[in-house]
Amino acid sequence: MSAADFLAQCQRLQPVRGAAVDGEVFTGLVLQRDIVQESTFRDCRFTEAGFDGMAFTRCDLKGARFSHCRFSETNFIDCDLSATVFEACEFSNCTFTEGSLSGAALSNSTLFRCSLAKTSLTLAQLSKVSVQDSAFLECPSDGLRIVDTRLFNFMMVKTDFTRVLLQGTDMEQGLMVECDFSGKDLAGYRFANCNFQNSDFSGTRLDAASLQGSVFAEAILAGTSLVEVDARRAMFSRAQI
Repeated sequence: MSAADFLAQCQRLQPVRGAAVDGEVFTGLVLQRDIVQESTFRDCRFTEAGFDGMAFTRCDLKGARFSHCRFSETNFIDCDLSATVFEACEFSNCTFTEGSLSGAALSNSTLFRCSLAKTSLTLAQLSKVSVQDSAFLECPSDGLRIVDTRLFNFMMVKTDFTRVLLQGTDMEQGLMVECDFSGKDLAGYRFANCNFQNSDFSGTRLDAASLQGSVFAEAILAGTSLVEVDARRAMFSRAQI
């Protein structure tokens, strides 16, 4: 299926299966309320494109680049988005399920009310990203870099931070269940009003960190360094210290 045939079928709101439009350049493209399955968009370039109510299933978008694009109520199911680049993009009410964002780069962008479930973030990078009302559920994160990013009112479940770089990043009102921070140097970081239920901070350095209003219910804090930490209104009920 050619790029022209792909676009024509989408405009007729007909489900697309098996399209191969690798390496194509799309500017000002708008796709709405359609289903795209088992199609490839490797190394495509999308500029100022809009994706509204789209569903991509088992699609290959490896190496694609998105610049100033908007994604609304768009779902990616079992899709390969590895090595993709998202620059100045907006995501709202989107889901990524059982796919891969390995090696992807997301910068100067926003995630609002989005969900990532069992989607690999290995070696990915978030730089100057605003994350709000979003969830990361059992996403492999080995080598993930989170730089100059703000996470607000978010959820993370079973995230291993031991090999994640956190730099210039604030976390506020986060629910972080069974996450592993063991051995991390988090001195001076800000975690405001977060809930670290059953999370592991053993051997972690939290010196001069701000933990105001945070909850460490049943968290592991054995060997944790808390020198000059700001723990006002923090709660450590049933924590292992």
